[in-house]
Amino acid sequence: MFTLKQYQQSTLDTLTSFLKKARIFGAGTAFEEYAAKPNKIYEPIAELPLTPYICLRLPTGGGKTYLAANAVKIAAQNYLNKNFPIVLWLTPTTIIKEQTIETLKNSSHPNRQILDETFDGNVEIYDISEFERIKPQDIKANVCIIAATIQSFRVDKTEGRLIYSHNENLETHFVNIPDNKPLSLERIEAELPDGGKIKYSFANLLNIHNPLVIVDEAHNASTKLSYKVMERVNPACIIEFTATPAAGSNVLVKVSAMKLKTEEMIKLPILLTENQTWEESLTASVLMRRKLAETAVKDEQYIRPVVLIQAENENRDITVDVIKKYLLENEKIEPEQIAIATGEQRELDNIDILSKDCKIQYIITKQALKEGWDCPFAYIFCSAANTKSAKDVEQLLGRVLRMPYAARRNNEELNKAYAFVSRSCWTNSVSFLQDKLVSMGFEDWEAENALQPNLMPDTSEIQNRNEFSFTAKLDTSYFTQTEVKILELRQNQNGYAVMKLSKYTPGELFEKIKTKLSESEKKALKNIADFISKASILSPAQRGEEISVPQLCLNISGEWEAVTDKEQYLSDGWNLLDCKAELLPSEFSIENKGKTFEIDINGNKITNRYIQETLAIDLDNLESNWTNSELSRWLDKNIRQPDIEQSVLLEFLRKMIDYLNLTRNIPFTPLIRTKFILAEVISNKIGRYRTEAYSKAYRELFVISNQNIETKSESDFLFKFGQEYQPLSIYEGTTKFNKHFYEHIGAMNKEEENCAAVIDSLEEVKYWVRNIERSNYSFFLPTSTDKFYPDFIALLTDGRILAAEYKGGHLLSNDDTKEKENIGRLWQEKSSGKCLFLLSSKENLEQQIIDKIKGKQKCR
Repeated sequence: MFTLKQYQQSTLDTLTSFLKKARIFGAGTAFEEYAAKPNKIYEPIAELPLTPYICLRLPTGGGKTYLAANAVKIAAQNYLNKNFPIVLWLTPTTIIKEQTIETLKNSSHPNRQILDETFDGNVEIYDISEFERIKPQDIKANVCIIAATIQSFRVDKTEGRLIYSHNENLETHFVNIPDNKPLSLERIEAELPDGGKIKYSFANLLNIHNPLVIVDEAHNASTKLSYKVMERVNPACIIEFTATPAAGSNVLVKVSAMKLKTEEMIKLPILLTENQTWEESLTASVLMRRKLAETAVKDEQYIRPVVLIQAENENRDITVDVIKKYLLENEKIEPEQIAIATGEQRELDNIDILSKDCKIQYIITKQALKEGWDCPFAYIFCSAANTKSAKDVEQLLGRVLRMPYAARRNNEELNKAYAFVSRSCWTNSVSFLQDKLVSMGFEDWEAENALQPNLMPDTSEIQNRNEFSFTAKLDTSYFTQTEVKILELRQNQNGYAVMKLSKYTPGELFEKIKTKLSESEKKALKNIADFISKASILSPAQRGEEISVPQLCLNISGEWEAVTDKEQYLSDGWNLLDCKAELLPSEFSIENKGKTFEIDINGNKITNRYIQETLAIDLDNLESNWTNSELSRWLDKNIRQPDIEQSVLLEFLRKMIDYLNLTRNIPFTPLIRTKFILAEVISNKIGRYRTEAYSKAYRELFVISNQNIETKSESDFLFKFGQEYQPLSIYEGTTKFNKHFYEHIGAMNKEEENCAAVIDSLEEVKYWVRNIERSNYSFFLPTSTDKFYPDFIALLTDGRILAAEYKGGHLLSNDDTKEKENIGRLWQEKSSGKCLFLLSSKENLEQQIIDKIKGKQKCR
């Protein structure tokens, strides 16, 4: 089974938590707690105010389709409360739809495997054109996924559209629905025979079953007409996946491009080289490919680096044929190593580009490659085109970002992507490419960081210049003759000024150019200036320096281990059967309301409306013969716990059901009808027992007795701040910091900014880091329930380490702060003077930090 990356698991965990809370409290309340952006107001679809409608934002290369397949499982178990939901899977294009169907039907593909595992192989996949094949028994016994383009449904008027038309072949789906039932179903036009009766249409069939709607590339589906589509199909829940959410989207999860890099999904940075002509760019691409190929031979897995070359259309100069001729004659490339992928020549069709038998090293295209085409071997993007479609460049860039085998390579050159463009063809390439990265889901600061000048030393093979072309609407007479010479200034045929900028361009000349530019041109100039500055101004991390921080270590069975996980607190685990298998009435109760049940969970009632819509089951078809053993096995499958043996969990569940049925006298029928919610309540109860067990062990190890704890300075026990740093958002304030270890600084509130400014100003501080919470690349100390990430880590000039946590005055005395202070003090005490911990507050902040460094203050 495919293993989820950490950001994927985190995304699905947040979706799970959101849907669980939405099931009880509604989508608005759940979104308020879990939204990616704090204080973002939830905006439902006006016609569907009670339907959860959320967006998961993942950059290009984030594995959206696999996450969407997982979302079907999560929604079914945590919100829809159905064994077999209907799923409407909407894609932006027919090609993407066909490729999605192909993976969902392929039993060896991870997208299908997660569905088969969840629904015991009871999975049916349909193209929208096959809807007549769907029978009531299919819906009852299988999860049915119908893939369609949004355009299939998005019409102003439904007349004439097959999915909205009356279809006698669907009659069996409507036999139990009386025509006088007040449902939001389309009816046959009054002037036609049977006018006023419910249409036997596919759209009405969906409406009846309240489908889960998955929307791929949702920014294409955020229009009033698209919302009308949703109203017609009456979804129970809508989950969007996109790299670029539309304005106002309810973004629940926001994954950064840097997170994808950290999890080894994409190649970064992109090293950009500008050459004088397209021929030079092509030659440089060939040489770079050869160099990468030599490196790839040493990799433990097969990699054949591929160059993607963008040509011009047939009516222009640098056509596909021109480029192919140049490769054959000037670079002596073998014909079988070149493939052409255009609308007219489709030489990639039916080719396994990843096969060892494939010879292709160069792919020439005019516009975007076939949608969904994927080749992690693509390392180099080379454009010889004078005109550059934003969509085409964006897609080609996306092709060279995917990492082979989704795993970091041992040689750093194979972890990067490469772009070669020519000044004669491209203007303001830095700004343009950064904008395209933003369109692919990168934040502005990530795009700046992802695109870097090619700073490799000059060689006889590749001449790398740290200079870039800039074009703007300027009067060249504005510049002196000396300035014209410095800039190599000329006027092109369109009357625009073309100049060369480099790290040798005087700062005052940059300012002079800037005064005459439009706002968009100023942005382009700033991007180039920032880009060039990276060549000469490197952060300590970029220079290869490290900050090493001693970690707390536990002596476990005579061996020292750095404390990294709560499992170390209980080396022999914990026993669920030592806990009471009981749910008190205050934790879970069911009241029979006639046709429906009202469920009370910890004092929170699930409304009658919700139960009627999502838990109503035909009592004639109820699983009335279920036994304790059968319900226990069903619960075991749905709440399986990785740290609890199956036999132990089954016995706990058997006792729990006996307690509910025999001691509290709750009949089996309501327990079975509410089994999805019962599963959640029991899972939460087990979670509380687990937390109690580990909290007790933590207190015994770190509070009551700490004899088996030390901080260790040996390399194996050090946490190291190196080159990786992944803030979800960056500091954008006005304070100028000089000693931050990384180029960018993680976001800070005003009080944290003031604390950072004090740390930055002290002569005793060499470097400091804004320590990012919940990052694999941040330092933490253990707590009884979680991990504690101090706000700042500083390397002092004498080699000591300072960890500083800032707290507002109103938080200084709460239990969470006290626990953090206690573990910080323990870390300091066990370090033999190598580590300092400070819990700081606003009052006399600078003096607190100075006193701590000079040994005049204890931990607070």
